[in-house]
Amino acid sequence: MPTYAAQTSEITVGNGVTASVVHVVAAAKHPIRISEIDISIKGAAATEEKGLVEAGFTDGAGTFSSLVAVPLNKDQTDDPDSTAEHTATVEPAYSGIVFRELIHNQGGYTWRPPAPIIVPASTGFAIRFTNNHSTSRNVTARLCFEE
Repeated sequence: MPTYAAQTSEITVGNGVTASVVHVVAAAKHPIRISEIDISIKGAAATEEKGLVEAGFTDGAGTFSSLVAVPLNKDQTDDPDSTAEHTATVEPAYSGIVFRELIHNQGGYTWRPPAPIIVPASTGFAIRFTNNHSTSRNVTARLCFEE
């Protein structure tokens, strides 16, 4: 089964803002499996408020910038059928949050669910970050998925 990573560069999230930072939409012809969720936060001081990280299903809509998902196996040559995106300018509608954690502003978090999260065809899955601090924060995020 082909496996890919949708990995962002640093994305700035303004103070008090909730932003979807990485999004994968399954192709119309088949579901995908999410095998790993990662986020790193670039904070300035250990005393800063924690940021809220959530991951969940979306309606597949919203407006994002295009992102190239890369194969995790160097011998894999096919491109994914799914669409990878980053940095929402219009947020998608979430239909179920499967992961919610407060993450320290100078750290990160990796979650490998005990079983793959199955995302139905034409449905999305995203990571969103709520910046609870009074200044902007930069984050990077990654979704690993199988088709």
